[in-house]
Amino acid sequence: MGHIQKNFNVANVLSVTALMVALGGTSYAAVTLPKNSVGPTQIKTNAVKGSDIASAAVTSSDVKNGSLTTADFKPGQIPAGPAGPAGPAGAKGDKGDKGDKGATGNFGQVVSRSFTPDVDLADGAKTSINAVCEAGEQAIGGGGRGDNNNSEETIVSSSRPALGVSPFDPPADGAGFTAWRLTVTNPAGGSAGIRPTVWVFCVPAPTAP
Repeated sequence: MGHIQKNFNVANVLSVTALMVALGGTSYAAVTLPKNSVGPTQIKTNAVKGSDIASAAVTSSDVKNGSLTTADFKPGQIPAGPAGPAGPAGAKGDKGDKGDKGATGNFGQVVSRSFTPDVDLADGAKTSINAVCEAGEQAIGGGGRGDNNNSEETIVSSSRPALGVSPFDPPADGAGFTAWRLTVTNPAGGSAGIRPTVWVFCVPAPTAP
């Protein structure tokens, strides 16, 4: 019996060995890895690709704070922050080129308005008369004469712009006016029937911009 048992054991060993040799090129041993046993030392550098990571598997807690830059985000993904304080004023730029001359605008229709007294200027008398622009007009000039026929026999002592309100004071320097005032004297011994006339030239007053 002992001889038979020995031969059986040897036969078993030989048959198992032959089976392993026959399967050696294609066989492998199944290995179960313990949980959390794979670390950086077991993974080859650059071996894990994007396709190996499940969709939405990487979350905020998996990313190191401050490790991402704006290049890692698509346009519009990063919300705009609050406006910063105003910076210091920049240096004054160079003077620009002179623009083209604009077209000449219309001056507006010029209207002359006159005044002549209804009574003659007495011999040796002196008078001041005024011509006034209408509402919505401004004066640009004026003038007058001592008489229609005998103007040279009169003395025009004053011909000037006026504010257009009593007592027809002259305008301040650079100010507009709406009337013209004429002062005439009929010298003693002069002609009878003297009636002076004063004119003011008016245009539409400019409107405020």
